[in-house]
Amino acid sequence: NKEDDTSGGNGGFGGVPYYSQNDPSIAGLPYNLSNGQYDTMGNRGCGPTAMAMAMGGLGKAVSPMSMARDATAGGYSTEVGTTPDFFSAEASKLGVSSAQSPATASNIAGGLMGGNPIIIQGRSSGGTSPFTSKGHYVVGTGVSGTKIAINDPRGPEFSGLYDISDVTKDATNMWSFGGYGGGKRPY
Repeated sequence: NKEDDTSGGNGGFGGVPYYSQNDPSIAGLPYNLSNGQYDTMGNRGCGPTAMAMAMGGLGKAVSPMSMARDATAGGYSTEVGTTPDFFSAEASKLGVSSAQSPATASNIAGGLMGGNPIIIQGRSSGGTSPFTSKGHYVVGTGVSGTKIAINDPRGPEFSGLYDISDVTKDATNMWSFGGYGGGKRPY
């Protein structure tokens, strides 16, 4: 069943499984609001898709759709998207330690130097950040110097290396996760 595929695909960096909310096999599937209002993964599924990538990078066999179902059932899917509380709650449910912190350059670099993927939340003010004007979640998979490797749930064409200053100027929060234990992850 492609809907619950946990193998990931092409388009990502850092040994983290890559998923896109716009993959034709899931883009039109429901990611409903927790109040029951209908919407789709392609329209608003960046949060569950980012979480599936981050958890997949830690060896957890989850899919974007399983993460979407959990977000909806847990009350984390609202009219503004996936609420930030989802990431820590879902990590705990999966037995993974997590920490939320401001998305500063030092926090992002520190989180990635530990070898684990991170999730970064932001809203574009225009320019070259990986975020959208309505708000977006992306996965950081590695850092080298002033560059950060980003897996973007919108699609592989949005994934790549970004200047960390471009990311942090529009970023608000980040979540780091434990459990990899393999040292620095190359991108």
